[in-house]
Amino acid sequence: MGSTACEQLLLLPARQGNCLCVKRFREQADKMLRISVHEGPNQLVFELEGRLAGAWVMELEECWRQTSSRLTNQSVFLQLNAVHHVDSSGKYLLALLRYKGVQLTGSGMAVTDLIRSIEEEWPVNGK
Repeated sequence: MGSTACEQLLLLPARQGNCLCVKRFREQADKMLRISVHEGPNQLVFELEGRLAGAWVMELEECWRQTSSRLTNQSVFLQLNAVHHVDSSGKYLLALLRYKGVQLTGSGMAVTDLIRSIEEEWPVNGK
């Protein structure tokens, strides 16, 4: 497995003092996005956890740009199992990535509905 600049990217709220209250962390965790990149010889997987919304959409786009510039013939997957919110800009970025050949994967009712709606609203090559 290789590593990238955005591998295991977890953006945390700034600490205040020497401790960060667990309750506050949980409140902030609902507003974050974690991007893990898993690279193998035949595939590259972006695993997302949290919210794909607001500024986090730009973080995913930047991570994609950094990583995709060195792709060879690997299949690329975007795993959305642990995503709990996607805003309209996040949905649009997912559609663009799908257009670029990224395969969207996920489970759960909300995620499968999201993937299905992207496939219907932005078909790629008749698919």
